[in-house]
Amino acid sequence: KHYNFQSRLLEGVVMLDLEQGSEQLCKQLHSKRRVNIRFAIRRGVEGFEPRSEEDIRSFYAVYCAWHGTKRKHIHGAKLSLDVLLQRFRLKNNFKMFLASFSGKIVAGVTLRMQGSLVEAANNSSLDDFLFLRPNDLLLWNAIEWAVREAFSRFSFGGGHRFVREFGGTLVPVYRYRLDRTLFHRHDAFAAM
Repeated sequence: KHYNFQSRLLEGVVMLDLEQGSEQLCKQLHSKRRVNIRFAIRRGVEGFEPRSEEDIRSFYAVYCAWHGTKRKHIHGAKLSLDVLLQRFRLKNNFKMFLASFSGKIVAGVTLRMQGSLVEAANNSSLDDFLFLRPNDLLLWNAIEWAVREAFSRFSFGGGHRFVREFGGTLVPVYRYRLDRTLFHRHDAFAAM
């Protein structure tokens, strides 16, 4: 504790140094990720930037299905369609990439940009199409785009095994908290 702040070390986030360039970053990919990216391309998965609000509406159906999946627990509140449409219009600090198979949008990733940093903010996909590996392809497309746009760092926003296999460095994340309630009620309750 310092100045009564409580700190906690979290899992961390995987961070890529984009200044290495796409070729070097590709070499750092776990062999399974490279195989999955090639597999997705061979099977006909296409990655693209949304061209219209209709693309965003189609992606929203994917996002809602992903948010309601029984396969894993999704943290955080579900975003509204209006929020995704607003992000689509914000060209300076948000970017989206979508994946389609046979003309159907099956996955998408949203990115946040701040200064020289790009962060993967949301990755959603339909469970029935995971065998095509659209998420591997989408994240690689996002990395290549960030390199071309001369960003210097790419954060995956987490440190789980899937993103660790994209290479990079696991950067520690610390959470600091200060209970400013009367009589430190939150800290007292947590101690019980």
